[in-house]
Amino acid sequence: KTSYIYVFLFSRVQTNLRARRLLIRNYKRRYIFTDLSSGMVVRLSWLKKSRFIIVGILVCIVVLVHLEMQLALLVKTNEDDTKRLSFLEDKVDEVKRFNLRTEEIIKSRELSASKVQSQQQLEPISDHLLEESQDGLASTEKAVIVTNNYGGGEVNITDLQERLRLQLRVRNGVKELWWHLRARLRNLKQSGVNVDSILEDIGYQQKTVLADLDKIGYVTAVWKKRTVTELAQLVQKRFHHLQNPKDCKTARKLICDLSKPCGYGCQIHHIGYCFILAYATQRTMILQSHSWQYSSNKGWNSVFLPLSETCTGTTSAGERWSSNNDHVLEVKVPIVEMLSPRPPQMPMSFPRDLAEKLLAFHGYPFVWWAGQVFRYLLRPNKDLTDYINSKRKEIGFKRPIVGVHVRRTDKVGTEAAFHSIEEYMIHVDEWYQQLAITTGKPVDQKRVFLATDDAQLLAEAKRKYPDYQFASDRKISESAGTGTRYSVNSLYGVIFDIEMLSESDYIVCTFSSQVCRLAYELMQSHHVDASLYYYSLDDIYYYGGMQGHNVRAIYPHQPQTSNQLDLKVGDVIAIAGNEKDGTSKGRIQRTGKYGEYLSYKAEEIFRIEDFPSYKGIL
Repeated sequence: KTSYIYVFLFSRVQTNLRARRLLIRNYKRRYIFTDLSSGMVVRLSWLKKSRFIIVGILVCIVVLVHLEMQLALLVKTNEDDTKRLSFLEDKVDEVKRFNLRTEEIIKSRELSASKVQSQQQLEPISDHLLEESQDGLASTEKAVIVTNNYGGGEVNITDLQERLRLQLRVRNGVKELWWHLRARLRNLKQSGVNVDSILEDIGYQQKTVLADLDKIGYVTAVWKKRTVTELAQLVQKRFHHLQNPKDCKTARKLICDLSKPCGYGCQIHHIGYCFILAYATQRTMILQSHSWQYSSNKGWNSVFLPLSETCTGTTSAGERWSSNNDHVLEVKVPIVEMLSPRPPQMPMSFPRDLAEKLLAFHGYPFVWWAGQVFRYLLRPNKDLTDYINSKRKEIGFKRPIVGVHVRRTDKVGTEAAFHSIEEYMIHVDEWYQQLAITTGKPVDQKRVFLATDDAQLLAEAKRKYPDYQFASDRKISESAGTGTRYSVNSLYGVIFDIEMLSESDYIVCTFSSQVCRLAYELMQSHHVDASLYYYSLDDIYYYGGMQGHNVRAIYPHQPQTSNQLDLKVGDVIAIAGNEKDGTSKGRIQRTGKYGEYLSYKAEEIFRIEDFPSYKGIL
């Protein structure tokens, strides 16, 4: 029977006939087939003697059937992809209409010729290009008057929040659609179909859409730049006020012990969580670092400035953290895994009194908030500052540049998988392609800052990518090895690596690494909005010990397979990860089912909580 089916399929493919029946018989151990359209009977007795020919034909049939199945699958998904493209086009048009309305308001204002000229001089490109020179910043100061006077003299925060929300939604939709199509086409490529040109064309179109989205927001770019600067200054003043009470003896304190047995990034995030608790409870944080494994002799002040100028000690060991110790003068907090009860201000929450402006200029407000916390905590002392400046010049760190962090050694096989340098460089190359499209000119020199604990990787990267200029220090990589990790040289090295990664225009790394996440957080203090300036090869962003990470469904979804979630608008999903193929995984709260869903159909739920307002600190 199988032979009959193969002959049937072969005849169907070879003759390309539609709706014709084939009659197959077995006549005295000889095979024949009859074409009912012509009445011809062809004897195939020679097939029995030509076994190799039969095998070859059968193999061809199997390949053709497989290709037909793959093409049918692609056609099946085409309708859904068309709907998603239509949705993205509608959202792009909506954002463009919003932008045109804003420009009309600006033009309706009676502006002096000098103000108009200042506005015309603004480069319609992403915010990091506004920061490249002092001349550029000087010219934008003049333009502040223009962009701050549209809409009746005041900036409409609600409109800006909606604009940013739509821009992020379209960006996310375009990104997820690209990942979805790329994954499907790569599956076809494995079957022998040439899809390289299709991938190249779609990839270029995706980058042009993202470039247009960058240009849409240029009208308010100067307002955002000024607002983020003012907000950052306000937060830093509050931190300084909290950490420098007038009377240390009577000040309420939160004691944080820097002895958590883990690596540098983990320990810094531990201090960050302590500081957020201190800010939320209006307590001065006292850091006990005498047992810090990176610098047991001098502790924290060996590399960083003291957290306080007026209050650095305690009068007791501190009472254990509890729900009713508000009246206690000194409280000691455990590591985050042991903290109970957990206040609502825990990561990834951010202050309500900052939320209005944050939501108008930043795509991931908590990451900005965390960046401000670490910018205050990690202020380098003079020796460390001199080291960073000298090392930056030594390795030739210059923008534009992409930071790449490759974590290996003890991380591989325990907390993360091995990733080749090629996996990182794919996304580096895509970023430079995007930069060329956004700026409208080719990139003169493509640069990469490489941070790694694999001392052999720099030579490999230079050999495989000769058209790139790599900025790195092999000695730092050697000091990051497991045998020398907890040394002064290693401490200086990891601090330098994180600082350079945070100063990069884009980073490619693995969010399973705390170093990578710390660099991403600090990156926010160097840009107006760097929430999208990264690519993680594995995890989505998270903060250790955080409260639940949830997203909300903004579009319904009917499951096509058993492992897909049945979504209704408004459903809350505890997200577990992004598959980089247009889908994410998580557990839907309404039904408790775990499964996958189309990523573009959900958006982040931001946790906004009440923090002390620190009135009087302006």
